[in-house]
Amino acid sequence: MDFVNKQPIYKQICDLFCEIILRKEWRVHTEIPSVSEIAVLAEVNPNIVLRAYEYLKNHGIIYSKPDKGYFIAEQGYANTLEIRKTEFIQKDLPDIVHTIELIGLSVDDLIELLKKHRNQQ
Repeated sequence: MDFVNKQPIYKQICDLFCEIILRKEWRVHTEIPSVSEIAVLAEVNPNIVLRAYEYLKNHGIIYSKPDKGYFIAEQGYANTLEIRKTEFIQKDLPDIVHTIELIGLSVDDLIELLKKHRNQQ
């Protein structure tokens, strides 16, 4: 975890899990690490991890089975994708658009840069 980051630790955990889900490393009904396992790995209080799990649970990304653990929900991928798109559009895109306008990139320039970037990957 990045303790210097302005984003709360629980949200950093959520973002990490969302990235894993979007990369399809965790699929529907995959069991995820326990609260205590993540707390030890991240070197944070288990209550912080529990807060992350509650966030993910409240957004339909994970579900819990009593005495079994936490698992990726049926709509976990779709819900994660929707949340990430919304966050990008609301938080990141305005800064990106501002920078694009500031440095004078055209839409055509931007499309060409995106194509080059994809080809490099």
